[in-house]
Amino acid sequence: MFEPNTVFLGSRPSVPHECSSRAEAELVFAIAQAGLRGPVPLPATEAECGSVLRRLRSRLAQGNKLIEQLAADKAGSDRLQEQVAGILRHWFIHGQRS
Repeated sequence: MFEPNTVFLGSRPSVPHECSSRAEAELVFAIAQAGLRGPVPLPATEAECGSVLRRLRSRLAQGNKLIEQLAADKAGSDRLQEQVAGILRHWFIHGQRS
């Protein structure tokens, strides 16, 4: 039913996306899970996909840690902290509109 090189994108109905390797599938999943949508250039080899995936996970973890710290320092209530963190995460992934 589930293949290690297949990522199901979207919902109702989800669309299967066949990848050339497990590393590429994990990279595509991590990119989608981060919230980035649309065409994204991917590395050509499995080794490069693994390297990019490790760097992506590290960057996301560092970014989320910094975002949480900034939101906690700059916003008073928990609700406001969540809102500020949400905006900062969006900018972190998609960039700020100019």
